[in-house]
Amino acid sequence: MFDDRRHRPSFPPVAKLLHSFRYPIFESWFIACIPNSPLVSYWRDEFMQLQKHKNAGQYIKALRAEGVDLQWLAIPEYLAIHAALQKVLQKSGHTFK
Repeated sequence: MFDDRRHRPSFPPVAKLLHSFRYPIFESWFIACIPNSPLVSYWRDEFMQLQKHKNAGQYIKALRAEGVDLQWLAIPEYLAIHAALQKVLQKSGHTFK
């Protein structure tokens, strides 16, 4: 949500974890999108990469090794779905609207 009066975004609680507005963090428990949304498709595909790792901790280490900025995710292993989105936003080469 955006507050037009201040031109500053107002965010749900998970956004307190972000320090770069360029790569937003948003809640993952409920998502509505158009059919075949490119962002959600890339996000799903990236999150499924977690299966190639021994555990979520190894997945997070791999993301960090690739230079993914995990923002202020305090427990990235628990919030791996958010870490996956950060990789898509930062490393996919696509601009999403």
